[in-house]
Amino acid sequence: NKRRKGGGEAAGATTAPPPGPADQLMMDSKSFAEKIGERLISGGDDDTTLTFIELGDIADLRDRLDDRSWAKLQTMISTMLQDASEDGDSAGKFSDERYGIVHKKDHDLTALKSEIVTATQKADPQGRGVEVKAASMGLDPTEVEDEDSARALIYTIKEFADNAEAEITVENLTSNLTGRVKEATKQIAQVKSAIADKSFQIAYQPIVALEDGHWHHHEALVRVKTDTLNMAPFEFIKFAEDTGVIVDFDMAMCGEVMSAVTTAMEDGPVISVAVNISGRSLGSNAFVDTLRDMLSTKPELKGNLLFEITESARIKDLEGANNFIQKLRHAGYPVCMDDFGAGEAAFEYLRALDVDYVKIDGSYVDFAQKEEKGTPFLRALARLCHDLGIDTIAERIEDQEMVDFLRGCGVEYGQGYYYGKPSPEASLKLPPKPKPKPKKVEEAPNEDEFEDWTTMDSID
Repeated sequence: NKRRKGGGEAAGATTAPPPGPADQLMMDSKSFAEKIGERLISGGDDDTTLTFIELGDIADLRDRLDDRSWAKLQTMISTMLQDASEDGDSAGKFSDERYGIVHKKDHDLTALKSEIVTATQKADPQGRGVEVKAASMGLDPTEVEDEDSARALIYTIKEFADNAEAEITVENLTSNLTGRVKEATKQIAQVKSAIADKSFQIAYQPIVALEDGHWHHHEALVRVKTDTLNMAPFEFIKFAEDTGVIVDFDMAMCGEVMSAVTTAMEDGPVISVAVNISGRSLGSNAFVDTLRDMLSTKPELKGNLLFEITESARIKDLEGANNFIQKLRHAGYPVCMDDFGAGEAAFEYLRALDVDYVKIDGSYVDFAQKEEKGTPFLRALARLCHDLGIDTIAERIEDQEMVDFLRGCGVEYGQGYYYGKPSPEASLKLPPKPKPKPKKVEEAPNEDEFEDWTTMDSID
């Protein structure tokens, strides 16, 4: 359907043309950043340049065009950028407004910008077109000195791609792109140092059976020491994931939690503890191998340790991830899918990954209480999990009313301030009340539990 009158299409037109070959070749922001990272880590190239491009007022132009004219313009812009990029396949489209290309240093960037402006003016029924802005940085080894610098540049690309409404604009990148990369490089070094020095605390928060209030297990959460890094836990985890440092952190966190549980077991039975694993770590052969070795040396942790797979980083190889998860479950370590509903791939993960628990994101719980269709939606989700043999855990429980509501929806377990805030001082000793019957997991195979672990395509 037409958006507004105007533009080069008759009023009866209703269908936009399909994307052309140039549109299909354009990489998204993640693929573009990964390609740049591979190039840099392999040594860089002193004859190429990375350029960010921003089209000002493109949204206003979109409103002045019908669907067919808009699609045609998009294809033209994509073709121009692909043709300008190295080997014709090094351009990325982050949004209608933002693009990135890798091109030869001697390419006439001024002419490219002028070509795009002319195309938009010709397409615009008012002849105004858009303003084209650009910021560039060389990809030679003198400007990107090591792997951390490469990670920092990838992080900067993601910032530019994902923050169209924020402070990351071509204007400030033009004057300080190299400086921004250097600042991110410094921050990466600080985060890696904090991980190596274990400059973080573990805070434990209880997960409780809604039926009788018995503690089922704790979740181990990170608390960053503020004298080392001025980051909130969420900021720390997101930065670590965006820069690829999360694999190192997950290794360190698993080691610390395993040591804490092992120590607590010396004084008697303990409550089980769940430790988080990023979706990014699931794709790391180094992480899989290290965790296998760590668990092999601590068989006493079976039945006392769980793993929560977080959805904050997209899992690329779902089949490989599920193989990894099944190895954990077969070895006696239940697995929980964390943050269900927080990301776009929740139901895809539920279909592809066989787990013991699903933790329903707090936003779903809020929605269920505040919106008319929220309650049947939550009930249907709990019923689906039940039919799949999966227990459910709800977040953000603040009072008994929420407990009763969630029980009525069929949710088995809960977590929130009503039951206890995260605390580094929490005891891991089993509470005096009887421990709820643990969820049944499959028996370990007769052969070595950790032989032939299936690993995934590495993204280290």
